[in-house]
Amino acid sequence: MKDRDDWKKKFGELMLALKDTGKAASFEQKKDVKDKINGWIKEFGFRNTKFAQSDGKLDKFTGECYEALAEGFGWHQEATHFPKSEFVCIYKAHCAAQLSLRRQCDQSQLQKAAQGAHEN
Repeated sequence: MKDRDDWKKKFGELMLALKDTGKAASFEQKKDVKDKINGWIKEFGFRNTKFAQSDGKLDKFTGECYEALAEGFGWHQEATHFPKSEFVCIYKAHCAAQLSLRRQCDQSQLQKAAQGAHEN
């Protein structure tokens, strides 16, 4: 049992060290939150932001996503508080991937439309 407790303690220390560097583990991401992020980016986020490559722009975009989803999840309430800084740390890689997928989808649709117009 002592080995397990030591392992848990070491794992906790490593997770804190990871967060201190501004990174997060993918297992920290929740499926329901990722689904809501995907929907928000598809419906609203991609309209205003096509590229968020730099850390500053990506942090800002992920923060906008947080603000859009926070009320629905109750993250501003004391009992279910989830800080914006943690959300940005955990989900910014997912937001970047979704923006990339939206760009790819748009480019494919534009290519299909251009080919169709050219054939007529």
